[in-house]
Amino acid sequence: MQNLDIFKGQKQAEEKVNQIQMLSKLIDYPEFIVGAMRVAKLHLECLILQSFQSIYNGDGFISKEELKEAMGFLEPEIWEQFLNDCDLKQKDGKISEDEFSKFLTTL
Repeated sequence: MQNLDIFKGQKQAEEKVNQIQMLSKLIDYPEFIVGAMRVAKLHLECLILQSFQSIYNGDGFISKEELKEAMGFLEPEIWEQFLNDCDLKQKDGKISEDEFSKFLTTL
Protein backbone atom coordinates (compact mmCIF):
# COMPACT_ATOMS: atom_id res chain seq x y z
CA MET A 1 0.00 0.00 0.00
CA GLN A 2 2.83 2.41 0.78
CA ASN A 3 4.27 1.91 -2.69
CA LEU A 4 1.28 3.94 -3.89
CA ASP A 5 2.61 6.81 -1.75
CA ILE A 6 5.77 6.78 -3.84
CA PHE A 7 3.80 7.26 -7.04
CA LYS A 8 1.61 9.86 -5.34
CA GLY A 9 4.73 11.83 -4.36
CA GLN A 10 6.08 11.66 -7.88
CA LYS A 11 2.72 12.79 -9.27
CA GLN A 12 2.65 15.70 -6.80
CA ALA A 13 6.09 16.79 -7.96
CA GLU A 14 5.02 16.65 -11.60
CA GLU A 15 1.90 18.68 -10.80
CA LYS A 16 4.02 21.36 -9.07
CA VAL A 17 6.27 21.64 -12.11
CA ASN A 18 3.21 21.91 -14.36
CA GLN A 19 1.72 24.63 -12.13
CA ILE A 20 4.93 26.64 -12.36
CA GLN A 21 5.02 26.29 -16.13
CA MET A 22 1.37 27.28 -16.56
CA LEU A 23 1.80 30.60 -14.77
CA SER A 24 4.02 32.21 -17.38
CA LYS A 25 4.67 29.50 -19.96
CA LEU A 26 8.35 30.11 -19.19
CA ILE A 27 10.40 28.94 -16.27
CA ASP A 28 12.98 31.38 -14.98
CA TYR A 29 16.03 30.20 -13.05
CA PRO A 30 14.65 30.68 -9.49
CA GLU A 31 11.44 28.83 -10.43
CA PHE A 32 13.50 26.02 -11.90
CA ILE A 33 15.60 25.74 -8.73
CA VAL A 34 12.51 25.70 -6.48
CA GLY A 35 10.89 23.04 -8.66
CA ALA A 36 14.06 20.96 -8.80
CA MET A 37 14.45 21.14 -5.02
CA ARG A 38 10.86 19.98 -4.50
CA VAL A 39 11.36 17.09 -6.90
CA ALA A 40 14.65 16.16 -5.19
CA LYS A 41 12.99 16.24 -1.74
CA LEU A 42 10.14 14.00 -2.90
CA HIS A 43 12.62 11.65 -4.55
CA LEU A 44 14.64 11.43 -1.32
CA GLU A 45 11.49 10.69 0.68
CA CYS A 46 10.61 7.90 -1.77
CA LEU A 47 14.11 6.39 -1.52
CA ILE A 48 13.99 6.46 2.27
CA LEU A 49 10.58 4.77 2.26
CA GLN A 50 11.80 2.11 -0.16
CA SER A 51 14.87 1.51 2.00
CA PHE A 52 12.75 1.15 5.13
CA GLN A 53 10.36 -1.24 3.39
CA SER A 54 13.22 -3.38 2.10
CA ILE A 55 14.50 -3.96 5.66
CA TYR A 56 11.43 -4.46 7.86
CA ASN A 57 9.22 -7.56 7.92
CA GLY A 58 5.90 -5.75 7.54
CA ASP A 59 5.20 -5.01 11.21
CA GLY A 60 6.00 -1.30 10.85
CA PHE A 61 9.37 -1.41 12.63
CA ILE A 62 12.94 -2.39 11.92
CA SER A 63 14.11 -4.70 14.70
CA LYS A 64 17.68 -5.26 15.81
CA GLU A 65 17.64 -8.63 14.05
CA GLU A 66 16.36 -7.12 10.78
CA LEU A 67 18.97 -4.38 10.93
CA LYS A 68 21.70 -6.94 11.60
CA GLU A 69 20.54 -8.96 8.59
CA ALA A 70 20.53 -5.88 6.35
CA MET A 71 23.80 -4.40 7.64
CA GLY A 72 25.53 -7.57 8.83
CA PHE A 73 28.41 -7.06 6.44
CA LEU A 74 29.49 -4.14 8.65
CA GLU A 75 31.18 -4.35 12.01
CA PRO A 76 28.58 -4.93 14.77
CA GLU A 77 29.52 -1.64 16.43
CA ILE A 78 28.51 0.28 13.29
CA TRP A 79 25.01 -1.14 12.81
CA GLU A 80 24.37 -1.12 16.57
CA GLN A 81 25.30 2.58 16.64
CA PHE A 82 22.96 3.15 13.68
CA LEU A 83 20.16 1.45 15.65
CA ASN A 84 20.86 3.58 18.72
CA ASP A 85 21.01 6.78 16.66
CA CYS A 86 17.75 6.02 14.82
CA ASP A 87 15.78 4.76 17.81
CA LEU A 88 15.09 8.28 18.99
CA LYS A 89 11.65 8.20 20.57
CA GLN A 90 11.09 5.18 22.76
CA LYS A 91 14.54 3.61 22.87
CA ASP A 92 12.82 0.24 22.52
CA GLY A 93 15.35 -1.38 20.19
CA LYS A 94 13.08 -0.88 17.18
CA ILE A 95 13.11 1.79 14.49
CA SER A 96 9.81 3.20 13.24
CA GLU A 97 9.43 4.59 9.72
CA ASP A 98 9.25 8.10 11.18
CA GLU A 99 12.46 7.62 13.21
CA PHE A 100 14.24 6.13 10.17
CA SER A 101 13.15 9.01 7.95
CA LYS A 102 14.00 11.74 10.47
CA PHE A 103 17.45 10.30 11.13
CA LEU A 104 18.34 9.99 7.45
CA THR A 105 17.05 13.44 6.50
CA THR A 106 19.04 15.16 9.26
CA LEU A 107 22.43 13.70 8.34
